Amino acid sequence: MLHIISSPNLETAVLQRMDAGDSVLFIANAVFNLTKKNPALDQLIKNCKVYALQEDILVRGLNKDHLLQELETIDYSGFVRLVETNEWNHSWS
Repeated sequence: MLHIISSPNLETAVLQRMDAGDSVLFIANAVFNLTKKNPALDQLIKNCKVYALQEDILVRGLNKDHLLQELETIDYSGFVRLVETNEWNHSWS
């Protein structure tokens, strides 16, 4: 399953709904959740593949040095591929 997160307010209840092997894409202001100082993402990174939309990172003035090392940045084509390769997707805003 692909989870698309757009809210900058990441809640524990949302993270608990993600299963091992899921893909999680952070877009819009949700990319602010991906700083190295966010311990809430530790379990998520262990169990899921975590992505962020590169354009949203750049627009918000973040660079790779400020983000989690395990994060994979993707462009809009990569976003489309994630949607195509995951039978189910859910947006969290």
